[in-house]
Amino acid sequence: MKLTFSSAIEAADTERRIIAGVVVPFNEIGNTSVGPVMFERGSIAIHDTAKVKLLLQHQPNAILGRAQSFKTTDQAIYGSFKISASTAGQDALTMCSEDLISGLSVGVDVQKSEPKDGYLLVTAARMFEVSLVETPAFENAQVTRVAASQGETADVPNPTTTETESEAIVENETPAAVTPEVETAPVVEASR
Repeated sequence: MKLTFSSAIEAADTERRIIAGVVVPFNEIGNTSVGPVMFERGSIAIHDTAKVKLLLQHQPNAILGRAQSFKTTDQAIYGSFKISASTAGQDALTMCSEDLISGLSVGVDVQKSEPKDGYLLVTAARMFEVSLVETPAFENAQVTRVAASQGETADVPNPTTTETESEAIVENETPAAVTPEVETAPVVEASR
């Protein structure tokens, strides 16, 4: 079963060509390509961070970049992605800075799941890609900061954050986390 699931971009930095944010929240129901789905904490294995590509809208031929790091918390998996210097990569950074694309969506192969009251609970899956999407599955998933170009900053409204042109830090950029390997099975995608 192929499953895609969307959530928010936390930050995008065009100078460093980084997009970061929540890849997938745990224990929240989201609208996916197969209907309502919830990912259990620790249910998604990431076998090789460097091989996880960032795609546009889950299109395998629309590669924007690759993962730099992932961090798993009790609430979610956070990811940081280095964007290609290609035209498509620059377009993606521009669209993020203009808040035209504001979500991340995980693509996973589901190994274990069980039906619950009105949703599918995923208990084991393997991440195979992440996509930049127009509309995240979660209403509160929003881009919080974008550096529009070298030496220039375009802020997305965020009442708790202020920036200057000289800042180069991407909010919520996270280190790589090691997750246990899970035996592969049929492909599942979790997007809206």
